[in-house]
Amino acid sequence: MEKYDLVVRSNQMYVNDHLMNCNMGIKGGVIVTISTDELKGDVIIDAQDKLVLPGTIDPHVHLRAPGHEYRETFLSGTQEAALGGVTTILEMPISSPPPYSPEIVQNRMALAEKEAVVDIAFFGAAGIDKKEFIIPCSKSGIVGFKTFLHEAPAGREGEFIGLTAPDTGDQYELMEILAIELQEKETLGTDEIFTLILANAQPNEIDLVNTKYKKAQELRFEHSEAPEPEKTEAASKEV
Repeated sequence: MEKYDLVVRSNQMYVNDHLMNCNMGIKGGVIVTISTDELKGDVIIDAQDKLVLPGTIDPHVHLRAPGHEYRETFLSGTQEAALGGVTTILEMPISSPPPYSPEIVQNRMALAEKEAVVDIAFFGAAGIDKKEFIIPCSKSGIVGFKTFLHEAPAGREGEFIGLTAPDTGDQYELMEILAIELQEKETLGTDEIFTLILANAQPNEIDLVNTKYKKAQELRFEHSEAPEPEKTEAASKEV
């Protein structure tokens, strides 16, 4: 019988919308089997009468490191995530400095590699003042970009370097730059899903950017609307 690094046994394991009496086998930190058969493991966790649930994904997290460790670190933030059942987080690009270049992104990833206790993915910063870094940054391992459609808040300018596009002309230019990169990915035949978050976008700004983006690349740009525009975020998906 195959032996696993870890086996979890529970009579309330959530599988395909049902609670089942079964066993989970884990190897190398990866779930490789869920079975009603008895499994052997180096370590056995008896979770009888306890719910065993899939981990949650939190797509919008601000851990702030480096630069604002007094608010949160990769260690403290991911420990809290794990405590709440969150096993994957997507980290927003507000640090000091913001991750607008491959070097800054890699530095953040290196810090997370040392401290994080859950899986983590990163957004890069895309701002008009650091537009020359957008294409290189897109190749650094990030899953998408975030752009604020307003000036940096007073007193927080350092946190918003390379992260803002205050007017529609700036936003158009960012769309054109990203369209070039997306066209390259399409030409290479990659099937990556890339996301762009436009934070604090007014509905008219979303529509203008949407029109330009489609014209530049004939890509689908989906956005959500909310009654309070200052809290609205628009996201493009499957691009």
